[in-house]
Amino acid sequence: MKRIQTLIFSSLLLGTGSAMLFTSACSQQEDQKKVADDVAKKQAQADADLAKARADAEAKRIDAARAASNPPPTATESGPTGGTASPPANLPPGSSQEWADAKAQYDVAVTKAEGNYKVAKEKCEALPAAQQSACRDVAKADYEKAKAQAEAERDRHKQ
Repeated sequence: MKRIQTLIFSSLLLGTGSAMLFTSACSQQEDQKKVADDVAKKQAQADADLAKARADAEAKRIDAARAASNPPPTATESGPTGGTASPPANLPPGSSQEWADAKAQYDVAVTKAEGNYKVAKEKCEALPAAQQSACRDVAKADYEKAKAQAEAERDRHKQ
């Protein structure tokens, strides 16, 4: 019986020690060179994503400007099967061009905030384990703030 108790205690102790080792390894400070490489990769990806978002935004602006300058024909202009001259249903009342610009700016701002967040989280890996959680919390708060500002700016253009 004593041998079984010792075996159980040893197993529990070994299991607890292993769990503590794996848990502490997950949040240890990473090698500075590896962090610098990871940050550079995240920054490059963020830059590429931002460039794509800006190109997409410009394409949307051009499409909206084209649609605003060439409204569909009315029923009287093209006969009974003509279209309507109203803006697309997914746009709020008011200037469809202004809304398209606001939406495009929002998309770019959110993409930029996401990239900054990913880079900031990667930079947190360079800190001692005890500081990483707080660093990630600050990065998340900055991301949420930037996203909220972008939403507020976009919604300001709704009428």
